[in-house]
This record gives sequence, structure tokens and C-alpha cells, in this order.
Amino acid sequence: MNKIYLAKETDPYYNVATEYQLMREATNDTNLFLWQNSPAVIFGRNQSIFAEADTEFLKKNNISPVRRFSGGGAVFQDLGNLNFTFITKEKNANPQKYLLTLEKALSDLNIKCEFSGRNDLLCNGKKFSGHAYYTDDDNYLYHGTIMVDVNLDILSKVLKPSFLKLKSKGIDSVKSRVINLSQINKDITTE
Repeated sequence: MNKIYLAKETDPYYNVATEYQLMREATNDTNLFLWQNSPAVIFGRNQSIFAEADTEFLKKNNISPVRRFSGGGAVFQDLGNLNFTFITKEKNANPQKYLLTLEKALSDLNIKCEFSGRNDLLCNGKKFSGHAYYTDDDNYLYHGTIMVDVNLDILSKVLKPSFLKLKSKGIDSVKSRVINLSQINKDITTE
């Protein structure tokens, strides 16, 4: 890791723009950007806001709808969530190394995780982290979320899982398929 950037700002629009700008200025080194957002639903590049979230609930609860430039699913974020981004030139991208870095950091906190599908990390069979990547010109980023102490009640009210997901996973609610790391190790915080 060459540089680690820690955001002081919690405005989700500002942070998504900062992440993009850092990627546009990528070097051959791998840099890490860490930040948190005030309550927001971050939508993948090609997602319908209306299909993925309860937009009335967003408005009533001052939750910002934000579109990111990478693909992937919609995620609810609040200050109980930690976002990370590995940034480098595309030729130097190493997603496996980034996953191993996350796994090692979590292991140091006595959290055993497993990889699932293309872009999820699970603990005790429940998702706590989702990932995506994006390339632009020869710049690359690999980013994701880590649910440390996210408000699961709000998460379950604001996100609307697709019919196909519900069908393939039974009738489980969003809330029952995710976990906060603080539920596993009460000493873990976003600090």
C-alpha cells in the first residue's frame, strides 16, 4: 500500500465523487481510500432506484439516493458501515490480493469470513460485505462495504430485494440474510 486516504467528510455524494477522482489520478501504486457515509442508499450504475428502494421511505427519513459508477447491487449505508476502495492502474489490479488483505484484517479481529459468489463476504453464512470493481481508461478500483454496526431495521425497510432473489432464497427478509460484525465481536467499531 502506498497511500491510505481517510475521509473526514460523511456526505455520500462528496465521497463517491472523491473516490472517482482518486481513481482518475491512479498511479502504479495501490492506494486505499476509507470513508463512511451519512444515511444513504448507494445504487449500482445500471439499477432502477424505484425497483431497488422504497423512495417514499428515503424521502421521509432523509436518506440520500446516490448513484455510483460501478455496477452491482444497491446498499444501505450509515455511519455503522465502513467503505473501502483499492485504487491502482488496471494492469496492476489484484482483486485476490485485496480480498486476502480484508480476510487477514478480519482474522486479526477474530472474525472468520468466507467468500461467496463473485462479490460477497460472509460470516456465519450471512453477508456483511459486498464488492464491485470499475475501470476507466487504464485506471482501476475495487471497492466495497463492511457492515460493522449498520441499522438493520432501516436497511430492511429501505431496500426492496428483487422477486428473483426472494424466489431463489425463499422468503427470508433482507435483514435475516445480513449480519453486522459487531454482532460477532462486540468490541469492533468503525474507528
